[in-house]
Amino acid sequence: MPDADPRLDRGRWAAASLRPLPEAPPPSSSSSSASPAPRGHAPRGLWRRLAGCCGCCRRAGREDWDPQPGEVPGTRPPQRIRPGLLVPTGLVLGSAANRVAHHTAAFAGPLLVVRRGQPFELRLLLPRPFDPEGDALCVELLLGPTPQVAKGTHVLIPLGERSATGWMAEVAGEEAEPEGAGPGGHALILNLSAPPDAPIGRYRVSVKTRTGEGEFAAPFSPGNDVVLLFNPWCPEDAVFMEPTSDLDEFVLNESGTIFYGTEEQIAERAWNYGQVPKIPAFPPKIPTRRPRIHHVRPKNGGNRPKNGGNRPKNGRVGPKKGQVGVGVGD
Repeated sequence: MPDADPRLDRGRWAAASLRPLPEAPPPSSSSSSASPAPRGHAPRGLWRRLAGCCGCCRRAGREDWDPQPGEVPGTRPPQRIRPGLLVPTGLVLGSAANRVAHHTAAFAGPLLVVRRGQPFELRLLLPRPFDPEGDALCVELLLGPTPQVAKGTHVLIPLGERSATGWMAEVAGEEAEPEGAGPGGHALILNLSAPPDAPIGRYRVSVKTRTGEGEFAAPFSPGNDVVLLFNPWCPEDAVFMEPTSDLDEFVLNESGTIFYGTEEQIAERAWNYGQVPKIPAFPPKIPTRRPRIHHVRPKNGGNRPKNGGNRPKNGRVGPKKGQVGVGVGD
């Protein structure tokens, strides 16, 4: 029985033409020894454009890491740990050398502060050594209250590859039985770098792992956040400055002198620039109470309400003619 024509499958090839395949031209006498090209087989590049991938290049680490339909980035329910999953035991961001190289050693606080366009270290604590042949890993970063992959605020970086927005994650080394990993544990050391035009802000960081048994997505923790700043030392950054003595004064000085006055009379005074404030470990909470305007009347007996009390039944003070007050509602 002949195979069905794939062009009749309208669910997958809705735009395919039903015209018959062109016949191959007869071989010429000068090229009779050359074998004719097979008919009915499209080039591999065409199949990749139509179907996305031919399937032969889906190795570990090249799968689709996009969020599942209906998943809200940053809010993950507890996941049941099955045997065979690669479950990280800890995540350590940055080092003292990173703070010096990124010119952020003066920033106080427990969070790592780095600059875009430069790599920084990420240590992933695992219960066993990482197997590049059978394991896959993806670093996930979220920025803002509603991160989206299309806007570059939800970043997915497969190990050894570059994300769609230019982030990169590469293996820098491994360490056996590091501190905090437990007996038999290993640390996978990664170099993570942001592109010079990445959005600045406070990123939430987590990882996803995959094995033959399935995928495990580690929860987000406020202690693993990283703060990304502009980089005037990076030539590709839009705020790049020539490396002169003024650069440290403009960017790193915490205090200095300002001048004020007129052209004929100039004075100076000390000034706190406040360029390296302390960054809290937990993001500040946004107050949910909003001001509400309501009327106010004094508590006197000269203008009592009809219910016999000084206050109306709704619990709010009644108005006095021409008097308005501002209160805070629930």
